[in-house]
Amino acid sequence: MRIGLKIATAALALSACAAVAVAQQEMTPLFTPEQFFNGSVSGKGTITTLFFWDEDFSNEFSGRVQKDETLIEERFTFTDATPKQYWRFQRLGDGRYSGDVTTQGKDGRMRGPVPVEAWVTADGFHLDYAGYAPDGGDTIFRFRHHLAPQPDGTVVNSVSVSWWGIPLAYSRAVFTRSS
Repeated sequence: MRIGLKIATAALALSACAAVAVAQQEMTPLFTPEQFFNGSVSGKGTITTLFFWDEDFSNEFSGRVQKDETLIEERFTFTDATPKQYWRFQRLGDGRYSGDVTTQGKDGRMRGPVPVEAWVTADGFHLDYAGYAPDGGDTIFRFRHHLAPQPDGTVVNSVSVSWWGIPLAYSRAVFTRSS
């Protein structure tokens, strides 16, 4: 009887240790902006506007980590324009980041910076902000990004764009780090 109780206690202790190890592993982020965007990154994607109009685009990123900030310059290439965005992130702890983004409009003017809420989870990096569309005007849209790391080292960026809660566009791009 005592041996059975000792075995059960040992098994329970081992399973608790395993649960803690799994929980710690799940809390370890697979993706952080300061790791992925430190250097050169390129991307290719498609934006679907109003659910029926598709436009292909590419983007080039140049990022650097400077003290406690990650600074990223992004240059889009659309069929008829090459607008820029400037991103800035600071790690706050607990997987959270503060940040902002400044976006170039159709008229060439930079708009912003606007604040960006960002956080890392086991499935990637999430961004949520009210800001301006690259190569757009003065209308403020809601952007929600999910950057998900892939087994091949690329990152898939899925973005939903809405206005007053009405979905207007969806984008999906694949980002690749330069060697």
